[in-house]
Parts: sequence; C-alpha cells; structure tokens
Amino acid sequence: MRINKGPLVKVLAFVVSMGLMIAMVGIVFGRVRIQPSTEFEAVFTDASGLTVGSDVRGNGVAIGSVKSIALGEDRHAVVRFSVADDVTLTEATQARIRYANLTGDRYLDLMPGNDANAEAKAAVLAEGDRIPLTQTRPALDLDQFFQGFDPLMRALDAEEVNELATNVLNVTQGQAGAVEAMLANVGSFTSRLADRDRIIGRTITHLSEALSVLDGHHQDLDDLVVGMADLMDGLAEDREAIGSSLASINVAAADTADLLARIRPGVKANIDQMGELARAINLNETEIREVLDTYPSFARKLGRLGAYGSFFNFYLCGVKLKMDLPGEDLDVYTPWTIDDKGRCGGVQR
Repeated sequence: MRINKGPLVKVLAFVVSMGLMIAMVGIVFGRVRIQPSTEFEAVFTDASGLTVGSDVRGNGVAIGSVKSIALGEDRHAVVRFSVADDVTLTEATQARIRYANLTGDRYLDLMPGNDANAEAKAAVLAEGDRIPLTQTRPALDLDQFFQGFDPLMRALDAEEVNELATNVLNVTQGQAGAVEAMLANVGSFTSRLADRDRIIGRTITHLSEALSVLDGHHQDLDDLVVGMADLMDGLAEDREAIGSSLASINVAAADTADLLARIRPGVKANIDQMGELARAINLNETEIREVLDTYPSFARKLGRLGAYGSFFNFYLCGVKLKMDLPGEDLDVYTPWTIDDKGRCGGVQR
C-alpha cells in the first residue's frame, strides 16, 4: 500500500512557517540588534532606573543598548553599553541618564562635549574605553526632591489645621461669633510656627537644594512637561474614540472569555494529539527527509506544468483500479490499462 504523504508535508510546512514567524517576533520585541557594534563603559554616581537592554541614544536616535550594570571598586555604578560601529565617541563625549517615558523607564543619552573646538581635537575612544565620572550625570532623583518638603509637613498639626478650617467655614456661614475663636487659633498657630523657626529654616535650605537639583535637570523637566502636554493633547483628540472603544473592549473581553471556554476542550485534545504527531514524525523521519530532499525537484517540475497559465496540463495515460472487499487484506487490484503511444509514450508501470 502507498502512504499518502500529502498531509505530513503540509504539517511540516506549517511548523516551519510558524517557527520562523515566532523567531521574527522574538527579534522585534527583544530589541535584538544584529548590526556590528562596539562596547564602551561609563561611570555614574547613581544608575537607578537604568536596566540591561535599555536604549542608548544619540540626538534622540537609538544607536545601541545597555549590556551590563555593575558596582565599581569606588562604589560608583559602571555601565557597559554598545553602540553601532558607525558611531564615533571621543574623550569629550558626555553621558546622561534620562527619563524615556512617564512610567519611569530610562535610557542612556550620549552627547558631544560643550566645547566644539575641544570636541574636534579630542581623541577617539577605543573599544572598552571608559567615560569618566566628570562627564556623566544621573537622572533626576525624585525622592531627594520631595524629601525637601518633609520638615514643613512635620511642622503642621493636622488637628489645628482642621480647627482653623472649621472656624473659617463658620464665619462664612454667618456665625460672626466664631471670629474671636478663629483669631485665637490663628495666633496660636503662628506662635507655634515661630517656635519652629529652625525647622522652617531647614525647610528653606532643603527647598534650595531641591531647586538646585531641578535647575541641573531643567532640560529633563522641560522634556517631561512637553511630553505630558503632547500625551494630554493626543488623549483629548481621541477622547471620543477612546470612550466608544471601552464598550467594544468590554464586549470583546466577554466574547474572548466565552470563546476560550468553548474551545478549551478542543485545545486540550489538540495538545494531547501533538504528542502523537511528534511520535509519528519521529517514526517517519526517513520519509520526511526524503520528501524534503525531493521537494525542490518536484516543485520545479510542477512549475513547468503551470508555465502556460493558471492551469495544469495532465493526460490520462494509465488506469489501475483498487477494490476494497469485506474482511482483512482483501484488496483487489485490476491490471494496468496503459496507452503508451503519443504523449503517453514512455509511461512507467
């Protein structure tokens, strides 16, 4: 009996195609770079938020990625990164860690030196060279910024603030008799603030430090505000589409849940049959290899048959019938009836 290899060939072609597609998706989402690159190092006082795989950008264009982040001997962060071979770094190159988006992701930004003449005269960095600490700057530390308000928050008594607000509300409601109590509370409140002038002084000092930090990262803050404004503008323009899509998302989620519930038994059965398919492929390894070896020649012949148009030319040159009778191994074959003249000359039995 002849084995029908058609379904096996189709399954094999499907498996190969899906494997290639999965590999392509992995390359895209994994940010795999296949271009030649050169690795360098940069030293930072703080590399918080930067992760392995983060982008390395120059003038806003991705030119590489972060390879590793380690703690150096001087307790500073050593960031090892790669850039494309066509990108040149010099001894004047500066490195900054910046915010990539509003969710806190960060990237490494490479910039030329502030002095154009010094940049032109600076030597080119070789592979493995390091950008020193004097030419790097970490990202804005929001924790340090907000800690500057901590003494002020500690100086305020929540109960006194609530009492003051209640008295103000009573005055606005026509209860003028509460003015005296309100003024007394204001006097007591300001007296307590005067007693804590040292804390207020510390608060001003911390605010000065926080503002200094902000001044050093004013470009980052400007980019953050501009990015947030662009995001809000985009959301405002698409508010109708977003609102209408929420209902569709709800319906789609319900339909998806129903679909998964209905196809779960079938998927489970298919997964069980995958083992049988794998065993069948393993048992027919020789035939599969034979099919793969002969497929190019078969494809060329098949292409010649359809070279005259979107059709194939076939001629009936021989007939042999098979009859399946009841019982085991009772197949009956008729003799070949062959026309060996004309186009059918040379037909093999």
